[in-house]
Amino acid sequence: MENALNDFRELLAVETAKIDRTITETHSASISFLASRGILNSSGGMIKVTRDAADTIPMHCQTAFTLLLRTLTAHGVQVDQSNKDAVAAVLRTWIEERLLQLKALVSITAPMAHGNPAQNESYLKEIDERGNLEIRRIAGEIALIAAAQGREKPGQQNFSMVFNGQVGVVQTGAGSFGTANQNIDQGASEALIAALSKILALATQDDSPQRDDVLELVADARSELEKDKPNALKVKSLVSGLGDALSLMPKLKEGYDVLKWAGSFVGVNLP
Repeated sequence: MENALNDFRELLAVETAKIDRTITETHSASISFLASRGILNSSGGMIKVTRDAADTIPMHCQTAFTLLLRTLTAHGVQVDQSNKDAVAAVLRTWIEERLLQLKALVSITAPMAHGNPAQNESYLKEIDERGNLEIRRIAGEIALIAAAQGREKPGQQNFSMVFNGQVGVVQTGAGSFGTANQNIDQGASEALIAALSKILALATQDDSPQRDDVLELVADARSELEKDKPNALKVKSLVSGLGDALSLMPKLKEGYDVLKWAGSFVGVNLP
């Protein structure tokens, strides 16, 4: 697992540098705005620079989560009940260190430099609060992955999902971030096709009213993915629609879980 962690840290360092650059640019713009309004050293200024950093925390944490899963998968390490706590601990440790770095970054901005330490700390609590929520969320996601792995039955087909290519982070709602390949590369395509195969096998044995709709969506999505250059928007639309249909079919929850995993890599965050 150590080789996987080394790769994880190297990849994450690159993504963190990009996010840091964005924070610096955002802080510069905020400070210019605050100074032009004569409120640079006000409580509003402290809130603004703190929130600039805090708003990146979901993106930081989701990026770390995704990269760790990618590297573990690439190195053949499966997340299950035996190692879920260790995987969660790796991310928790990194996030806690990252929160300290973010607070240090905010503390040297002009609004904070003129405040007293106790006052500054009261504003910086927002960073800790946002980070703690993300730690809890990611621990829950890892527990779900381990639980799903534990439900595999003897003789049941397993799907190995290896993702390659550059991953970007996209905002999917207020405070909600997901990951997506800029294009539907081979790894993401193979993951989705594996998920579709799983759903097809389950749906053909189901008698729900939505079965025919599901089978049609599976066929359409697979047909698009098998093209030389799949239409990313069409694939996302089909995956989203398929997720909606599967949510009405309790017997196909296993297929829904696999689709949720694969869909996240093309920017579709199923609930």
